[in-house]
Amino acid sequence: MTYRILLVTADAAAGSDFQAVMNQSGNGCFVVECLDRLDDAVARAQAGGLDIVLFEQSLHSINALTTLEQLSRIATAVPLMLYRALGDSRDSPTTQSPCAPIPSNQLAHEHAHAQAILDSISAAVITTDLLGHVDYLNRAAQRISGWTLEQARGHSIGEVMPPPDGHSSRCTAKVPQILRENRPKFPIKGRRAPRAFEDSSAPIHNGDGQISGAVVVFHDVSAAQAMADKMTHLAQHDILTHLPNRLLLDDRIAQAIHLAKRHAGSLALMFLDLDNFKQINDSLGHAVGDQLLQSISRRLLACVRGSDTVSRTGGDEFIVLLSEIQDERDAAVSARKILDALGAQHCIEQLEVQITCSIGISLFPGDGSSAGALLRHADSAMYQAKQAGRNRYRFFQDHVEVHADGSP
Repeated sequence: MTYRILLVTADAAAGSDFQAVMNQSGNGCFVVECLDRLDDAVARAQAGGLDIVLFEQSLHSINALTTLEQLSRIATAVPLMLYRALGDSRDSPTTQSPCAPIPSNQLAHEHAHAQAILDSISAAVITTDLLGHVDYLNRAAQRISGWTLEQARGHSIGEVMPPPDGHSSRCTAKVPQILRENRPKFPIKGRRAPRAFEDSSAPIHNGDGQISGAVVVFHDVSAAQAMADKMTHLAQHDILTHLPNRLLLDDRIAQAIHLAKRHAGSLALMFLDLDNFKQINDSLGHAVGDQLLQSISRRLLACVRGSDTVSRTGGDEFIVLLSEIQDERDAAVSARKILDALGAQHCIEQLEVQITCSIGISLFPGDGSSAGALLRHADSAMYQAKQAGRNRYRFFQDHVEVHADGSP
């Protein structure tokens, strides 16, 4: 009787040697085919005509899950046994023989269990071979990348999972570096709109301690990033109007002064105080007052350029930074525009609310070289505008500095 055996081994000469040994046993005629790739063995086993498949224990696929999957497919089609290669000096000739058969249901269970574990992980897991070509994606990686496992196999990781910064060369080059240096890489943060990711990587070692590939794990840190962004925004902005608060304003002023000094330019600070806002707030209620402040904020933003800053620094106080002006005429034009815009009626909860403001203006470098001096002088000029009858603007005059109580 003739028996057809498929031997899966990395040793090309092992097939003929094994066939000779088996035929010497006198238990029949043995025909041995030899393949060195598991995927080829899967196709051959499924084609039929084999009595058994022997799998060399030292032969490893790229990763454990792929090996389990392929062995399971072979065992479903034909009996499968582990095999220790002939000539292994660690064993005597009497032990150089096939091991016990591997039950197909055991392989299927182990493969399904490993797959379930990887698919339960929220992080995207991608493994590659020694050339950086993808050979496995878990479910999260397939969802994020848009590639199925079958589509991704053989493609570079840079194609399948482009890095958050959009430069695929970074991710493609990282895997060979990992394989060359044989050590893991620390997380790298980046964004893949509309989510944020942190990726880390490490080499994969087989049972003999040799590098067989690399694994890259992408962690979705969108929630943590969103919370960090929210906390940063709250720390730098007014809760009611979402305008920059004093902390952020000071930073903007410092930057504007630095640029103005470098380019021999000018800037203006405008200190705005609403006229009789307390009366409106007390008579119509705080809800109407809050909505009025929000309406004023929107109008102020519409009056200035995108490079300027509008900040709410107190209950009814606002500061406008005009970061680049030619001279005081530019500041005067902006101040008049603001007075007209804020003086127009505000429709709040079906009420027509009228309000005006007083504006004090200081200029850099003439009225001060620091943020503190410019703010103090703009505040002083605002009180001059109040004294002059409100609903107007005044430039700071260093020979008449008005105190907080309104007296010269």
